[in-house]
This record gives sequence, C-alpha cells and structure tokens, in this order.
Amino acid sequence: FDAGVRIEVGDKTANAASIMSLLALGAGPGNTARVVSEGPDAEAALDAVVAILTADD
Repeated sequence: FDAGVRIEVGDKTANAASIMSLLALGAGPGNTARVVSEGPDAEAALDAVVAILTADD
C-alpha cells in the first residue's frame, strides 16, 4: 500500500511496518488500539490492518 500506518495504544505509538515497534507497544487481548493511516491508499491499508487486528485466529 502507498500509505503510512501507525498504531497507538495508550501513550505509545508504533509504525505498523515495524515488527519491533509493534512489539514494543506491549499490547495484548483486551487492549484498545487506535489505527491511523495516511496516504493515497490510506483507506485500503486501514481496512487491512483492522482485519488483522480483529481476526479470531
């Protein structure tokens, strides 16, 4: 996607393209996350990330 995506949990923010940044969030089941996307493909990128975060598997 031609978009930047970040995930915010509490006062921490992570670049969704960086696994290390995501792990540093320390988020787990029951946490509330805010997903923010910017760029030409922002809506499609946002939909993809939300689908991953809300999957039952």
